[in-house]
Amino acid sequence: MPMQIVIKETGTIRKLAWTIDGVDCVQDFIGNNGGWDSFSYDDDRDVYIVSQADFNWWDKVIEDNIVLYDHLSDYRFMYGAEAVNEAINHIDCDLEDYAASVYQALEDTFGKYDQ
Repeated sequence: MPMQIVIKETGTIRKLAWTIDGVDCVQDFIGNNGGWDSFSYDDDRDVYIVSQADFNWWDKVIEDNIVLYDHLSDYRFMYGAEAVNEAINHIDCDLEDYAASVYQALEDTFGKYDQ
């Protein structure tokens, strides 16, 4: 189930979601990347509260990584999981740069991505 988000400044309700094989993993993604400090939780309304700037940041990072996840599946199918993992395992960067860094490493190793 997508995360229900209330934007602090406006009260606007938004959602964050990332579903893989029918399971929404957005909360795990945020937690695994140390993101819970950006959010507070309102038990009474069962919503998370976050600033507009933080919502925009997470929304973009999640979307970038959703697309990356799908492309990684394609690369693993074409070149094998071991070769793809070897190409990207060395990446050490900030989360907002991760997708772009992976694409660069894949392009450096396998050439331009062509769907």
